[in-house]
Amino acid sequence: MADPDLVRAHEDVQALSTARRRLADCSQQLSQVEAAVAVLQRQHAKERADVDVLNRTSLRRVLTKLAGNHDEKLAAEEAEAAAVAIRLDGQRARLAQLRGDRDALQDQVNRLADAPQRLEAALAAGQQRLIADGGPSSAEMHKLVEQIGQNRAVEREHVQARDSGANAVAAVKQVQMTLQKALGWSTGDMFNMPMADWVEHERLDEAAALCWQAQGLIDVFAREMADVALDVSVRMPEVDTRRFADMFFDNVITDSMRHRRIQETVDYVNRVEQYLNGRLNEVGVRLARIKSTAQSLEDQRRTLLGLGDIA
Repeated sequence: MADPDLVRAHEDVQALSTARRRLADCSQQLSQVEAAVAVLQRQHAKERADVDVLNRTSLRRVLTKLAGNHDEKLAAEEAEAAAVAIRLDGQRARLAQLRGDRDALQDQVNRLADAPQRLEAALAAGQQRLIADGGPSSAEMHKLVEQIGQNRAVEREHVQARDSGANAVAAVKQVQMTLQKALGWSTGDMFNMPMADWVEHERLDEAAALCWQAQGLIDVFAREMADVALDVSVRMPEVDTRRFADMFFDNVITDSMRHRRIQETVDYVNRVEQYLNGRLNEVGVRLARIKSTAQSLEDQRRTLLGLGDIA
């Protein structure tokens, strides 16, 4: 039979998960209704302004009176204003209800915030008691604890590899964006756009510096991947920032040659990004398997501690 504290902590963790999910849903609904109320408030103000215009002595009122349709227009405007007011009141009531629900759910989340820690402490105490008892399940629990520890270490290494890879890809994207800007200015330079040459070289200098930063992050990614027996072998290109030809031979031929070099660099960096994303996908696939193993081991641990029959 499971320990009562263990069962209570387990139930609280499930309640916390449900409360967090409901809170996220409620917050999303709240944002949508707040936006709807803002739209309706503006619409209602406009409709009331239209009614006020027809009620005031004005050229428009005189003209509508002469045309014989003033009362009809006023009635129509008032009906539209009333219809918007009804919708606005309904959304405001919904808004108040959602705010109350959100506050209640937030209070529940706050009350249950320590549930995961209490559950882990109860599980740890239970497994220690089971091992100390030396019964038939003692050896099984001891082996399971070792497997859980090993799997957590492997998961930690893969998470570090994934995060370092994401940092490397983000840095490469910065290079891509800067080179694309340089490419755009290079096109302008070929058509003698004022200042295009100067801005193009500024972007190329920026891209060159970003390439070195990206390479440093790729090197970190490679080391983290080596820890999980995966290989990363790719280098960022050197960006051609030479200005000599522009200073002495600035013409359409040199401009088109430089434009082509920039395009080739862009294409190379795109291939680097594709390569890194491919390696990241491999880490993601592994992490999914590792997490599945972790869940299986955790289920076995809870079963040994008497939580297997508790939903």
